[in-house]
Amino acid sequence: MVSNREKKNVWIIPGWFPGTLSEHTGDFVWNQVRDLGKRDTHCYTIIYPELSYRFVSKPAFYWPQVSHERKEGVDIIRLTGLALPRPGFGFFLAWRQRVMRFLDSVANKNSRPDLIHAHTFLGGFLAAAFSRKHDVPVVLTEHSDVILTDIPKRYQPVIQAAYQQCDRIITASSFLRDAVLKICPKANCAVIPLSIDQNLFYGSIEEQPGKVDTLKLITVCELVPVKNLDFLIGVAYELKQMDIPFELHIVGDGPEKGDLLKQIQEKGLNDNVCVAGWKTPPQVADLMRASHVYVCSSIRETFGLSVLEAIHCGLAVVTTPCGGPRDFANYCEQFYEAQNMGAFVEQLKMLYKEMQGGSYLRPRMSDRNSFSAESVSMQIEKVYDELNPRT
Repeated sequence: MVSNREKKNVWIIPGWFPGTLSEHTGDFVWNQVRDLGKRDTHCYTIIYPELSYRFVSKPAFYWPQVSHERKEGVDIIRLTGLALPRPGFGFFLAWRQRVMRFLDSVANKNSRPDLIHAHTFLGGFLAAAFSRKHDVPVVLTEHSDVILTDIPKRYQPVIQAAYQQCDRIITASSFLRDAVLKICPKANCAVIPLSIDQNLFYGSIEEQPGKVDTLKLITVCELVPVKNLDFLIGVAYELKQMDIPFELHIVGDGPEKGDLLKQIQEKGLNDNVCVAGWKTPPQVADLMRASHVYVCSSIRETFGLSVLEAIHCGLAVVTTPCGGPRDFANYCEQFYEAQNMGAFVEQLKMLYKEMQGGSYLRPRMSDRNSFSAESVSMQIEKVYDELNPRT
């Protein structure tokens, strides 16, 4: 047990966090803080300036409000009613100045943090400014896929300021680390993966399904363009043309849903492809255990949490070369990266033939401990202690 004197006061400043914009956007930040809090080694406060596109064109509707809640032993303080700055760097500076007044008021009312753990370059941009003023070390976890694209001009100085002024940067994958180092070669960067709930996502590694008559595929993602789900519909169409019996569950919701349903209808795939909508984590785990192969069609993935959850459930993985999931290749006996649609379809065909033969064994997860909440929390706390040792 760590005494109260030894506990650091850690502020978490997310770039995105569950709220009025989306109850799921940034939920892994909450999951990570919840896991850290269970260790009872530090005191955590989440401070989130909630961003909204609603106020960009109508600044007259600004109505900033501060709210406070306590959830599972963690204080969550929100500043709502702020617009996400979009037109240029000057707007980011004005936005930061406004949020800084909020952060100063929290520090005055409660206490100054011993360390700040920011998330995404947006959180880092704020934390770096607070750090310069109050001499507080900053850890930044980057998980935004913005840095994997042609970075919009308005974001470039924000990202540079965040990376150059933070003391340590954490990324969840080596793919994302390489992207950070390309932007800021001198960054002190570490790779610490995300954790998964191993009480939910598990499978019997000895399970032998025997002869498989229908190939059961699953993907779990937000239905947005970067997930490249048109590609999966194309794969499904090719499988049907080959007379391979299959089912594809697309689990998730988002703006692409209507277009997906239209494509499924036009290609005659209604009996094969199900757009299942958003599901709770236990429901996702059950669907994964009832499947054979996890398919990932993303253009880019900063980590690939659902891929990892599927591996823990004993699924083979076939994925596009999207970056993040490549780190899992050594943990899964059947992990395949297909460079194009033809290779993707051929790999699924080969897996189906193996399963049809009756000798298929679910892939073994070679190391489950690396992605446990305990292991990931300990790695994060080690970074904390290196920057601000306990007294």
